[in-house]
Amino acid sequence: MVHVGFELVVGPRWSVLVDELARLLPDVLTSPFSTARVVVSTPATGKVASQQVAARLGISAGIAFQTPGQMEHELAERAGLARERARWAGTPLDLAVLRAMEESSSPLVLRALSSPRPGQRRATASRIARVFRHYANHAPGLIDAWLAGDDEGPDGPLPDHAAWQPAVLREALALLEVDPGELALAINEQAAEDPTATFLLAIDEVTSPQAAMFTATGRGAGLVALALSPEGWTSGLATHRRDLSGDPPAPPEVSVHDSHGQARQVDVLRDELVRAFAEDPTLQPRDVLIVCPQPQRYTHLLSAAFADESHPGAQLRFQSAAALGLNPVLDVLAQILLISDTRATASQVIELLLRPPVAHRWRLGDGQDLRELSAATGIRWGLDAGHRGRFDLAGITQNTWMRGLDRLLIGLAAGHDDAGLGLTGVGAVQSSDMDLLGSLAELLSRLRRLTATTSSPATVEDWVDRTRTALADLIGPPTTDEWQMVHAQATLTRMARDHAGDEATLTRHEFAHMLTASDARPALRIAAGNGSLHVVDLDELVHVEHRLVAMLGVTDDVLPGPAGIPDAIALPDAPDPRQRRLARLLAHARSAERLILVRQGFSSHTGRPDAKPVAVAWLLRQLNADPQPIAHPAVSTAVAAFTGERLSFDVAALAGVLARGGRVPRPSPTQRRRHAARHEPVPAAQRYEVTLSQLARFLEDPARAFLRARGGIIRYQDPEVSDEIPIAVDGLTRWKVIDETLATLRRGGTVDDVQRRIRLSETLPPREIGRCGFEAAIEDAWRLWSHAHEALSLRPTSVAIDLALDLGDLGEVRLLDHVTIHGGSAVHMTASSGDTRLIAAWLDCLALSASGQVGASTLFRFASWPNKGQAETVFFQTPTEPTAVLTAVARAWVLGQARLLPVPPEPGIAFARQARTRIDPTTWQGALGDFRSPWPRLGESWPLFYDDDLSELVADEVIDTDPANGQSRAFPAWAIELYGPLVGGMT
Repeated sequence: MVHVGFELVVGPRWSVLVDELARLLPDVLTSPFSTARVVVSTPATGKVASQQVAARLGISAGIAFQTPGQMEHELAERAGLARERARWAGTPLDLAVLRAMEESSSPLVLRALSSPRPGQRRATASRIARVFRHYANHAPGLIDAWLAGDDEGPDGPLPDHAAWQPAVLREALALLEVDPGELALAINEQAAEDPTATFLLAIDEVTSPQAAMFTATGRGAGLVALALSPEGWTSGLATHRRDLSGDPPAPPEVSVHDSHGQARQVDVLRDELVRAFAEDPTLQPRDVLIVCPQPQRYTHLLSAAFADESHPGAQLRFQSAAALGLNPVLDVLAQILLISDTRATASQVIELLLRPPVAHRWRLGDGQDLRELSAATGIRWGLDAGHRGRFDLAGITQNTWMRGLDRLLIGLAAGHDDAGLGLTGVGAVQSSDMDLLGSLAELLSRLRRLTATTSSPATVEDWVDRTRTALADLIGPPTTDEWQMVHAQATLTRMARDHAGDEATLTRHEFAHMLTASDARPALRIAAGNGSLHVVDLDELVHVEHRLVAMLGVTDDVLPGPAGIPDAIALPDAPDPRQRRLARLLAHARSAERLILVRQGFSSHTGRPDAKPVAVAWLLRQLNADPQPIAHPAVSTAVAAFTGERLSFDVAALAGVLARGGRVPRPSPTQRRRHAARHEPVPAAQRYEVTLSQLARFLEDPARAFLRARGGIIRYQDPEVSDEIPIAVDGLTRWKVIDETLATLRRGGTVDDVQRRIRLSETLPPREIGRCGFEAAIEDAWRLWSHAHEALSLRPTSVAIDLALDLGDLGEVRLLDHVTIHGGSAVHMTASSGDTRLIAAWLDCLALSASGQVGASTLFRFASWPNKGQAETVFFQTPTEPTAVLTAVARAWVLGQARLLPVPPEPGIAFARQARTRIDPTTWQGALGDFRSPWPRLGESWPLFYDDDLSELVADEVIDTDPANGQSRAFPAWAIELYGPLVGGMT
């Protein structure tokens, strides 16, 4: 039975308090309609307490587990003051403070509001509002005195930096029309009349108004405070006290682990947790708690560590105990409002449109098509020219979203042409993209309209109306997430109600941040008690007993941490936040049977011992523990991690140790893939037909040809969405302009034709930069064209190619094609200086010679180092046995459809050149893709079969289908077989 009055029940530990709570509750729950209230420190603690009470009673129906703040809200609602309390505790006070500060004559206040940073005004007002709440919570008499006209502090005159606060408070509360003292009195009156039996469970501290509320509750229906200590805030309020029997908790078994940086500390913690589970089969994830004073520092590292499938720790489910999160719809609404104040880059807008509440409404799928089309269009940033004007680039529409949309629609209607509209269409768009383009056009139209209608400041009520329009126009989550829309509408309704009549105006940026303020955050899911391994901050699950508590991130900048609240004057009765944080840390430690402390003991840069965190030393003294610290190596792949008594469980790190130690590790996935691709079955003999262009495409990338022929796999580079308008013509763009110019001139066109197409396709940077870049590229094109013009001016003749090439056990290949010659020679031009472009000209020479012609081919190109940029001519003369060489190429083509030929063209030609003089082994070592190596460009397919080092290319031994030309390795054998004749025929 709950006694009338304030009863203090003291127990030695959490489980004893819960036992007593379970014993007392049936005395007040005497009927199915009876209710009780259990006040706990946090919602997560309430969920755990509810489960533990239900485990003892079999049911916890009729019991409300509330925080002190939730109890205040309930009583205020019963008193008809819910709106007043919401205005005092929420954003209306922030705006009232902002208006009061704007009307202040204090130079300090005016300077604080004069920052040009977006949102700084509201952020400053919110900070001052938090200070005023702090005064009301811990010195309510000071607030009453200021409201009565007194301008002094608790100990006399206010310091100069805070002298303006009383006047601002009076003005703000006059605008708010709320008196926090009267509000507290009304709540206390309601508490005294409340008939609900109330219990407090292990609440260490409350505010002054909350203490008065609980005292009033005791005078009414009575209150029982279940506490772990007879001292504290309850000691002076309780009318009688009762002590529970039971043994105090035994000191925890403590181990301290000295590690290095944050990532390494997480690795050590993961290993120690796996070790604990291995040593004790009865230990469950629900028995383990990870305490991290600032979880945001470690959340991404913990997520990555526990997601590593190669580590046994991946079997543990890791969650935050109090998963408070922002409703995704509210988050998207805020981002939609903020996008207008950013540059609206391609990646920003795509990311926004692919957020689930938007993507589902507009059927955008996974966004791959959207990325491809935006990349092909050249969208960089800016919704339109007007939006660009905010960044001093008014009138430049190139590469904006609206210009890109215009080009997409032209491409859909007219293809890759300007259709007289002054723009070229995008060739990448297809008729199947019609729905996507329709959605994109409507989305961008509504975004632009929202940008125009929300450009001016407005009151919160007006912003709510604007936001409801955006909600209806742009957002639509799936049916399973319909609660998000309901909650968003309820939040907007609450904001409109709380701010009704407020005349303060907010910018778009300020209201967007108000949407994401803490009072708009719902408890999406309280994960505590669901059986997972939880990570909590210092305030969560305090005193709740766990078999194992691990502490991570206890650093000097967090614990004891800063003292006081910025801008607040010192209050004699306010709790010391430093002592509060240390007390929370100690409470977590004492609630554990076993304590694992992971700290930074060594510098992550030098490896030398670091100063140990002060809070850890303090905690060990409080626990009377003096464990020998366990030092861990700096990296997980250190040999020391796998020797001695504490072996690491990191399988991937062990593989690295074995590899570095000289033992042969298991082949990598790429090595296994390459071996399998090299030993695929050889096709039976049959007849094939092939063209010269097909042979050239095969030699240019045998890996791509193998993937496509054997598995139907087409490898291509994902489109890269760029956010920056180019301020220079890069090498690739310049190369494209030169090649297109050469092709146009060869067809009989003019440079004006090229310039028009380039300008309409918006390939180059805008205005003068693009013009200068185009002219420079044209100069290069003219230089190469003048070099080749004499050869191309000779009368062209088409030569038919029809050759039967006997491949023996592989069958026969018939080569069918036409080669155009000018004066007896095939003529090629390219802006590239790479050796891959030699292949097509060389194959023409072989085909002409094998067909009985005077075989010759000429390639006009730009030279590479040391004559980079100069036009040069490469001649191919008739080889001695052209048919034999073509047969070797055809054989490689047939085999390459079934097996991987390990001969990329650029390194293959480079090796064939070296083989004519002397092979330099140092050339064939080093990183793949290095611009100084003979294989600078890997393409998309080769990385599937080679790892990181060029030496892999020359490592594979020959197999039965490789050329038998005296080479013991496959790559040299194929390089000499295919490209030895090419190098030997060049002049």
